Amino acid sequence: MHYVIIGSDGYIGSYLYEHLRADGYRVDGTTKRRECTGTKIYFDMLDNDVRTIGEEWHGKTAIICAAKSKIDECAMDYERAYNLNVTRTVKIVSDLLTQGAQVIAFSSDQVFDGRMGNYREDSLKNPLNSYGRMKADMEEALLALTPEPCIFRIAKTISNEAVPVNVFTEWYGKKPQDTIYCIKDNIISFVYIGDIKRAVVKAAELGLRGLYNIAGDETCS
Repeated sequence: MHYVIIGSDGYIGSYLYEHLRADGYRVDGTTKRRECTGTKIYFDMLDNDVRTIGEEWHGKTAIICAAKSKIDECAMDYERAYNLNVTRTVKIVSDLLTQGAQVIAFSSDQVFDGRMGNYREDSLKNPLNSYGRMKADMEEALLALTPEPCIFRIAKTISNEAVPVNVFTEWYGKKPQDTIYCIKDNIISFVYIGDIKRAVVKAAELGLRGLYNIAGDETCS
């Protein structure tokens, strides 16, 4: 199996890049950091064509991890975030599918308003923030492609590694008397990042297409 991770410097992308390689798979990764181009391929989702990464895509699984996912940034710089999260993502996925790649793209449970819970793949979407609206638009556009890519709609992702975007990282350095602020009545089904990797491998092996929710099997208040 040959994986190409587009956006291999981020939270999920870097995990997949490191752990799939450790499992013995052939893995290429893209980066926007010029200093990393000795081991990775320079690729900017906003400017480059997929031919920058390679000409031959048959037999490869492309995993789209590049996105602007911070909710506040999506609201403050909406046009640029929309261009990356929707317009360019759809264009790149379409190009990859046309060239014969298996494609896995990530969406988010932010497409829901959170009032009901226990959402299914066909549940009514009602995003409450800009990021969720972008992901809802992306899903609709990707599912209209022929053939369809595989879309993983993921819940809040956690890791046992102290990386900056891990929800627990900010707690590690707190003193016993410090306060952890949470949202009242917020119920989350966290998904472990290792399970996302397992889902990616299974999707690639089976050639999955369409939309799949990925969440943990326990809820946390």
